[in-house]
Amino acid sequence: MKTTIIKIRFLLLLFAVIGAIHISAQEKKHNLIFSGILAHYFNVGKTTEYMKGFYSYPVDPGIEAIYMYSILPQVKVGTGINLQTGRNMSWERDLLRFHYKEVSIPLQARVDLFRFFKKSMNWFFTIGYYPGKSFDIKAEDTDSGGDWNNRDLATTDIEKYSTDNFFTDLYFDLGFTQEIGHWGEISISPFVDFRQNTTWMEYHKDKLHYGIKISYPLKF
Repeated sequence: MKTTIIKIRFLLLLFAVIGAIHISAQEKKHNLIFSGILAHYFNVGKTTEYMKGFYSYPVDPGIEAIYMYSILPQVKVGTGINLQTGRNMSWERDLLRFHYKEVSIPLQARVDLFRFFKKSMNWFFTIGYYPGKSFDIKAEDTDSGGDWNNRDLATTDIEKYSTDNFFTDLYFDLGFTQEIGHWGEISISPFVDFRQNTTWMEYHKDKLHYGIKISYPLKF
């Protein structure tokens, strides 16, 4: 009787260990990646950097949260949400200063390339497709005193203005992850983003913007 109980306990323990290993393997396939972003949007048209309030090199923050799933040991796919702020100068016809926000639903594929320094640093690249919408767009122009004032988009004659603010972007980054001890790891990835379809705002800013992304993954 005691031998039977011992065998049952051993089998239960064995199943528990196998289940724990299986769960651990499953956990490594799931990542929730939180990112902070700094992005630069190009000015267009003539420039006059000596003017008060002129954005000579605007850099603006954004955030992103992506759920990633490993379909192969070196390949992950995922989706999530991205919120980016931006600003730039436009002097195609009138001198204008723009502020805006963009929200998008990224679709990403990430490929691990190779590891350095005893496998503590992993290089990767990411390609993505970002459908989204621009919102909270504000335009400003200057008065005779050189002060910037809000300009109503709907009632003033802003070149190419439209209410269609939906866009799709193509995304690429090249970066690396670095282990930081028991805190896990962080990744740093410079990126470029190209607007595939244009909205009226692309008359006032370039289709291309770039920046840098700093990310922290949670594995579960």
